[in-house]
Amino acid sequence: MKLVYGAGRPEHPSSPEEVFFDIVPHHNIDVVGSVLDLPFEDNSFDEVYSHHVLEHLLLNELYEVVRGLYRILKPNGVFSARLPDLYMLCWWLVENGNNPDLNEQKKFIMNQIYHQNDSEYEWHKYGYLGQDLVNILSECGFRDCKFNRGGHEGKNPEFDMIMYHLDVEAIK
Repeated sequence: MKLVYGAGRPEHPSSPEEVFFDIVPHHNIDVVGSVLDLPFEDNSFDEVYSHHVLEHLLLNELYEVVRGLYRILKPNGVFSARLPDLYMLCWWLVENGNNPDLNEQKKFIMNQIYHQNDSEYEWHKYGYLGQDLVNILSECGFRDCKFNRGGHEGKNPEFDMIMYHLDVEAIK
C-alpha cells in the first residue's frame, strides 16, 4: 500500500493500492488531515511519497513529521519526497538574478523559494539542502538515505534546464 501525501488536486481517484492524503479537501482525496498528526496505524504502508510538502513545514515540525512517517511505514518501507532544492535555486539566482532577459525565470525561482499566495497551506516555511535532509532522515531512524537533483516536471519547457527539484529517498 502506498500513501501519497500532498496529493493536491489529483485528476483521478486513487487506485486500490494507494491512499491520497492532503490537508485540503478535494473530491479525489481519500483522507484529509495534517502531516503533523498522521491518522494511520503503525506499519501501515510499504511506501510513502511526499509531493512538495516538506517545504511547508518549519524545521522543528519536520522532525515530528519524519518520526510519524517512520512510524506508519512497514519495515523496509520506502519514503520518497520531492521538494524545491534551495541550493540550486540560490545558485541560479547568484548566477543569473541580475540578467534582465531572465526576469520570468527569476520570478519562477523566487516563487519556488517563497511560494506566497492566498492559501496559508501553500506558503513555504523552510528551505532544505539535500545533505541536511538526508541527515535528518538518518537521525530519525531511516537508513540508505540519499538525494538527487532534478529539473522541471515538463509543464513549462522554458524552465526545463533549471535544476530546482530535490528528490530524497530513505528506507525504514
